[in-house]
Order: sequence, then C-alpha cells, then structure tokens
Amino acid sequence: MDEDANNNVLMMGSRFKGLQSYTSASFGLTTADSYYAISFFVNAKNGGAGVKIANTNGYLVDMSDIKTSGWTKFTTYVKINSTETDYTIIFSLNNDSNDAKYA
Repeated sequence: MDEDANNNVLMMGSRFKGLQSYTSASFGLTTADSYYAISFFVNAKNGGAGVKIANTNGYLVDMSDIKTSGWTKFTTYVKINSTETDYTIIFSLNNDSNDAKYA
C-alpha cells in the first residue's frame, strides 16, 4: 500500500436544478519548469460532473459535463512555469433538470 496516497472521498448529489461546487484549499507546486500529474476518480453516470484546476491566472484544466459508467480514473498533466502561484482544484455537479444526479 502506498503510504503517501490520499484516499479522500468527496460525494455530491442533487435532486433539484442548480450547481454545487467544492474548492480545495490552495496548494503550491514547488518545482518550476516541471510537469505534475494530477489524478482523480469520477463516478457520474448521469453526467453533469466537472473538474477545474486553477491558479491566479485562470483555469489550467476545465473539464465539464463528465459522464461515466462507473468509477473512472482521469489523469491530467500541468506544466508549472513558476513556483509563485497558488493552485486549487474545483469539483462541481451541475444539475440542469429535476432528475437526481450524483457524483
């Protein structure tokens, strides 16, 4: 078992129209001119899930209306030009109907 792994879970759900989101605490990436791999799993069979990775200059990754048929691993790579910027990860669930959606 990887002792450095984080096994945190964030679950979101809604039976009503609207947008829910969760923004992580800000974090720094410490090596300039490097690539970082950021991985996460999504289970959103009804769609509507979204993931963004942002810094003070805007969005580096913007994935929306993710639909999966079970737990699916996504990995994205982020190139860091400077260590002076804080980063956040934003998870969201957009329900555009009154049908139940969960992620």
